[in-house]
Amino acid sequence: MRLTACRALRFSPSGRRAVLHYVLLSVLLMAPQLQARQTTLPPSVALRTEVSYVNIALLEAIVPAQSAAAMLSFRLIRDLHNSAEPVTRIAVSSALADSLETGVEYIIAYETVRKVRDNESKRYLALPEGPQLMQVQGAYPAIFRRHAALVERLTNSPQLAQTDPDGLIKSIFAGMREDDPAIKSFFVREIVNWNALYPHLSTRHYDDLYAALISANANPGTRTAILELREPLHTGIGVARIGAQARNLLLQMPVDLDPVSQQPTLVLNALLFMQTYQLADWDSVSRWTRATVPTIAERAVLILNAMDSERARLLARQRLSESLLPGAARRVLLRFVKN
Repeated sequence: MRLTACRALRFSPSGRRAVLHYVLLSVLLMAPQLQARQTTLPPSVALRTEVSYVNIALLEAIVPAQSAAAMLSFRLIRDLHNSAEPVTRIAVSSALADSLETGVEYIIAYETVRKVRDNESKRYLALPEGPQLMQVQGAYPAIFRRHAALVERLTNSPQLAQTDPDGLIKSIFAGMREDDPAIKSFFVREIVNWNALYPHLSTRHYDDLYAALISANANPGTRTAILELREPLHTGIGVARIGAQARNLLLQMPVDLDPVSQQPTLVLNALLFMQTYQLADWDSVSRWTRATVPTIAERAVLILNAMDSERARLLARQRLSESLLPGAARRVLLRFVKN
């Protein structure tokens, strides 16, 4: 299949702060009501849609563009999914462009159109900004240095989950041991988002998954996964182990969160995990009543109120007397004490 490519995409950078060790937690903690808007399919499946292109391409040029963005020029080396144009140009943020190198072969996944439905029919509209790198869990964005294990996953059939689940799990865990944080994140999501593989996981698999989730070189997307795990992964890894990681995050993460990063979701997932499994303690939760993100301040107040309503109201009044309490937190606490 060949679709017409257009111009550009602008990416929001993921979290800018040094929270690598803690973002890993969010895969383990995330409750169902906080599922990300992104697809929750394993990335090897999510990236291969009817209108997407996945290929190996040589990055030939990085050209500065307007609005702090850059244009990437790729020359096709090998199609992995659908037939792409010989040359593709994709606009990205300057921050992403700065992490790439010309003369290097990358695995990229992108789309040039979006699907729209009219009643019972469907049609495709060209993306006004041109080809866009895909952004799914485990591939955020979908660009990796060429790697044999990734090529294998992006060309093998998803039916392996039914026909050879043990072999598929073995190959995924091999990829999970890679040092490249982006590749590690991809393979972590292959397990976490592939429900059909859960019945085939052993105690050793759970231990290996936990080790990957909290490893020092895991990126924010990988660490986020620890807070998003669903059963039976919570039980398999151990609620107490996950809870300890969540508590450390809540105690050590700065409360002045970057709202455009993954930080707010990570903290909110940690709070929800602690609340769901009745692991919340006053010290780790109360500091988030000063949060710069209102949904987090609200969740902290709700948890504290359930623990001890009188003490929660006293804390709220104390916070409101502070000279430089963030405005978002102040508004949340004012509503709380007035009710």
